[in-house]
Amino acid sequence: QAAATPYSQLSVVSPASGGTVWTNTGDFDLQLQVRPALQTRRGDAFRVKIDGKTLARTFSGPAISISESDWARSEATDNVLHSLQVSIVDQGGAVLMESAPVSFYLRRHTLAPTKAPRAR
Repeated sequence: QAAATPYSQLSVVSPASGGTVWTNTGDFDLQLQVRPALQTRRGDAFRVKIDGKTLARTFSGPAISISESDWARSEATDNVLHSLQVSIVDQGGAVLMESAPVSFYLRRHTLAPTKAPRAR
């Protein structure tokens, strides 16, 4: 059996570094770029860290949806600068490659109170 091709690139495309993610629930999407493609047949997977805390589950594709429960488990707070880093791990959990960290803001939509019309 030939040795698997090592990965040459892993980067977070979205959210953009320094960008803002708007969500009221904590759900948001990540988009990764990996070369060559993730080798899921040999058990490789993506692992995500938010603010240095590794999410419990792994992911098998470059389009990743972070759920409200993922966000809550990461114990991250809103409206501050967050860091995000993705790694490729083998089936034993050993890190094969890590992306550069990406910093982003997560903000929630709010409704500003409306002013009552003035009586004339």
